[in-house]
Amino acid sequence: MSQIYPRTRTGCLTCRQRKKKCDEAKPGCRACKRNKLDCSWPPHIRRRFNLDNNQTTSNTGDTNALVLVGKSSSETSAESTSPSLSAGISPGSTLNTERSQLDEVAWSPRFNNFISPIRAGMLSPVSQVLISHYLESTAPKLAPSPDVPFVSWIMPVAYNDDLLMHSILALSGAHLSCSKESIEIQHATSRHYSLAVQTLRRISEDETLLREPLVLLRLILTVMILCHYEVISGNLDGSPFAHLRASRYLLLELRNRREQIKTASELKL
Repeated sequence: MSQIYPRTRTGCLTCRQRKKKCDEAKPGCRACKRNKLDCSWPPHIRRRFNLDNNQTTSNTGDTNALVLVGKSSSETSAESTSPSLSAGISPGSTLNTERSQLDEVAWSPRFNNFISPIRAGMLSPVSQVLISHYLESTAPKLAPSPDVPFVSWIMPVAYNDDLLMHSILALSGAHLSCSKESIEIQHATSRHYSLAVQTLRRISEDETLLREPLVLLRLILTVMILCHYEVISGNLDGSPFAHLRASRYLLLELRNRREQIKTASELKL
């Protein structure tokens, strides 16, 4: 009688999508190398095995970059050349330059929001599923109350802001993955998370933007949501504390500029 081996969830995303056995060799498994495929890993595997230093693509994501937000310019300059911050990894498939430009999230002074050519909610077919799951399940569990503040307070801003929406969809995907194993959901979750962190990392180097109160408000909300993402994903290797340190710095900056916030929804937050 042949021995039956239980399925694992530690293989690369590419092999799991192809329903092939993965030898779990890092940074690239043998099956992906043999078939010349991009070998991508879930965020917790990349972090645990320090894979961000071994792969480079056009899409960047590194939670440690958030620590830079609260540091002086001299410390930022010294650390910005370190391999962990200069290297990036795409959680899903490799993105070409044109695709990366479509995904890029940037601050729009005209709309006072972070906008990308492809809106966060339309990034993939799964994105709409993640929005529904957040509204129906994730948000009510974060703060059980009649008005659900993670919906009534945050979503009016998120519907217009792609940075905040990327973080919300990453959180929703991490929560949904706890009860439903789906390669498509994991790919979408990793992509939303990567774009959110990539944008945060880029903004942390722009001192002009960090003086804008509306920018600070959105960064605080995004970092708060990402902190929940790390906890739900089981990333207890210090990642939540990086977000908390960034939040402290951003809150102190916003407190000094609170009088510049005018809109009702943002004043409520």
